[in-house]
Amino acid sequence: MQGQVILTVTRGGESAILELYEGDNVALNDRFSDIQTFEVVGGYSQSFRIPAVEKNQEFFGPLFNANYTGYDFTTRLDANLSVDTIPIAVGYIQIKRIYTKGNGWHELELVFYSSVPNLAGAIGDKKIKDLTDLPNLNHEMTHANVVDSPANTIWALIERGQKFTEAEYNSTVRPIMSVDAPLYVGDLTPHVNALYLFEQIFADAGFTFSSDFINEQLVRYWMPFCNNRYVLTEEGTNQAFYLDYEDGLDITLAPAAIKINNDLTEFYDNGGNVGATSIFTAPFTGQFNFRIFLKARVTVGSLNSEYMTARIVDTSDSSIIYSKTFQIYHSVSGLDWFNYSDDFSLNLLEGQTVQMNFFNNGITGLNATYNFDRGTGWQLINTSEAWQGGVVNMPLNAPDYKQIDFVRDILKMHNLVFIPSKTSPLQLDIEPFNTFLGSGGTIDWTDKLDLTNDVTIYPTTDEQKRNLLYTYAAGGEYLSDLFVKQGQRIYGNYLIDNTANDFAQGDNTVQLELKSTPCNEIPNTPVVVPKFIDQTGTFVLPFARLLFKAGDTLVALWNEATPAAEFTSVFLVNHYSEVNATLESEDLNFAPETPLQNITAIPFNTLFNSYWRRYYNELYSDQSRIMEAFFQLDINDFMNIDYSKQIWIKDSYWRLIQVDNFVVGMDISTKCTLAKIVSSVQDCTYTPIAVGTNGVVIFEDGNGDESDGSQACCERYGYTWTGSLCSAFVGTGRPNTNGQGTPAPVVDFSVAGFNRSAIAVGQDMTIIQRGVHIGQSTNISGRAQGGTIVLSGTGNYAASGDKIVISDQGADVFLPSQSVWSCALFVVINQYDTRTNVISRVHAAQFNFTLIKKNATAQYSTPVIVYSDGDFNTVGVSIDVATDTSLHKIRIGSTGGSGYPFNNCRITATMTYAQSRL
Repeated sequence: MQGQVILTVTRGGESAILELYEGDNVALNDRFSDIQTFEVVGGYSQSFRIPAVEKNQEFFGPLFNANYTGYDFTTRLDANLSVDTIPIAVGYIQIKRIYTKGNGWHELELVFYSSVPNLAGAIGDKKIKDLTDLPNLNHEMTHANVVDSPANTIWALIERGQKFTEAEYNSTVRPIMSVDAPLYVGDLTPHVNALYLFEQIFADAGFTFSSDFINEQLVRYWMPFCNNRYVLTEEGTNQAFYLDYEDGLDITLAPAAIKINNDLTEFYDNGGNVGATSIFTAPFTGQFNFRIFLKARVTVGSLNSEYMTARIVDTSDSSIIYSKTFQIYHSVSGLDWFNYSDDFSLNLLEGQTVQMNFFNNGITGLNATYNFDRGTGWQLINTSEAWQGGVVNMPLNAPDYKQIDFVRDILKMHNLVFIPSKTSPLQLDIEPFNTFLGSGGTIDWTDKLDLTNDVTIYPTTDEQKRNLLYTYAAGGEYLSDLFVKQGQRIYGNYLIDNTANDFAQGDNTVQLELKSTPCNEIPNTPVVVPKFIDQTGTFVLPFARLLFKAGDTLVALWNEATPAAEFTSVFLVNHYSEVNATLESEDLNFAPETPLQNITAIPFNTLFNSYWRRYYNELYSDQSRIMEAFFQLDINDFMNIDYSKQIWIKDSYWRLIQVDNFVVGMDISTKCTLAKIVSSVQDCTYTPIAVGTNGVVIFEDGNGDESDGSQACCERYGYTWTGSLCSAFVGTGRPNTNGQGTPAPVVDFSVAGFNRSAIAVGQDMTIIQRGVHIGQSTNISGRAQGGTIVLSGTGNYAASGDKIVISDQGADVFLPSQSVWSCALFVVINQYDTRTNVISRVHAAQFNFTLIKKNATAQYSTPVIVYSDGDFNTVGVSIDVATDTSLHKIRIGSTGGSGYPFNNCRITATMTYAQSRL
């Protein structure tokens, strides 16, 4: 017997020591899984009963009376558990049930929970935009703030529908290096540092954390604040104004005379940008949408009507930047008024001053008298978001993303553990599993092992899952959709099919709310950026992303202080830590991925390899073992449970997983569950350590010696085995440039799970089908493009009219939206004898037709036969767009004649296409 158990509870500010049964005890539990999340209810006890004696009834009330309403069962009561005078745990109790025995004997069933910091509860459902300090990151969109961004922010180049290119400027594209048509700050995208967000979430929740890892790693991540095609600012439509001649205006103007409207009445001026002489000063660089309006007549003039022009002029040089000519009729009776208006937009620079005037277009020598009534003037209706000079509004631009999801995602990305401090209830120590395990040193429990009970050791076979998936959420933009629609997977996910275990069942998924982000070159440039656009180049809401600040590039950016365009270095963001990734770079994908950009080598340091592989190996290694045994633990052992320690038991090191039913106040053994530490287990015999200039991956064996590796290990880490060596380059060739600053096409455009590949020659193309593609497009990707793809199929012609589908290894033809293919299909059909593998019949044919994709809907023209010759009667082609309205399913049929069935038919077809896109 270790001592008397004391349970103290508090209700309504009053505390009481509950009366327990003599010799009763409370059994507590503790689990490693509690520190793998931050939403646990705490270590809990087995339920136990206390008598509803007078002392306990005084505190709780007569709970056995079903009509008693003086106790709230939904409210937890603070509680302290101690043995004699030694505190064991602080927490709370919950009443589960009330029992009645015999004649009037009652008992209360309680459960005691030890308190843990409830970070999730403190954060609640607040979103990133709700962070208290976030408005302090608002700052003016100036050239200087791009070059030297305020703390915790950067401006980076991202495609948001601007249609960036390096082609000659026109109304449909934005060159990034043109000083004549420069970019503005609003063409860039603001980003906020991930460490700042993490710190502010904790601060708002009233928590603190200690973590060298968080401080060093999260400071390298940036979240795009992108909630709109435009950067949202504090100004918006609040700049609107309305100026009018309240008392009317009567003027006589000679031909070519000008009336400067510097005496208009200001009805409202939300932005305070109109001066005393009716001059408007643009508060930022952007698009301003105006309306000019007149209520007018002519009472003296030589003609039935006069022509007058309303103009907006730049007051700095009197240049006319807008004009509209109105035909104003004579008022014979003097009572007729005529109303005119025109809406127009002006692109103004910050600080540009403009004013309205009237110009008489009359005949030389003849004056005209104009009357203007109230309802004559001009107004600013609204503005675009500021392109430059406005104040970026960080809460408005924040992604629609819960703070708690951000913390969860950081935990899942890095396989973190959250360890409550033993000295501060609102302090958490945070570490990756990899560094946490073993960081507490070693202890020896051999002498504590209770050999009077069973010691059970078993493999992890039944704990293993058949499928393990580590994945982001799918982005909705065009580049992400390539992988979802073509490859049936999410970019950067890692799917492990545990086929080695015949007994494995079920799935285990680590799913983030963050979205993965494939990147791609801006057309006609080597500049790689995320592209939050659809197939037409229209902005797509990106939701929440995390990216590295991976490099920089020069762009022509307007400097309002000069004022002139200047070549300015701006940041590039990417899921790689370097835009031109190498083997040693870090990758925020879970798995090595086929990129849509030129890189030197596919990095080894993915999230899975860096943070999850050891955890996976320990559970799925053939050396993995679980031990269930009883140990003689005392109060100090339980109170000082440390899952970071390696526990030596007899002949092996183990780590603690769970403690069940530690009985407070009793000297009895406690059941513990432990996992064998097998950290020396490698995922593969060879580990990649570097990549040579020739693209060959250099491996290291278990002895630390350099090696060429093996095919299994090469492919395990996402590289390509080429006979006897492992190549780190994408596909079969090294990415390069053509000498003119334009990237050569990536050799392997593989986006499907079965390693789709394509060869592309030219620039600015749209490639979805694998095959050979040639093109030289400008402005619109894939407009001038052609190529050849190969389709095949097998089946039987059991009867006349049967059809066999031909496809690209199961993938039907998928056109980009807004495109037309003019196609020539060459078909060869063979029938072969399965016993001798000899061709018995052959047929060749050619067909011409057109495939069309309007928006997302597939259409086609009726196929025309060019020639057909052979042994299969009448051969025809049909196109199915009904099964899947986004795809063209090509089918080859045989009709007429005799000889059916024609079994074991094999079809090979080449389709040559010429593509045009809108």
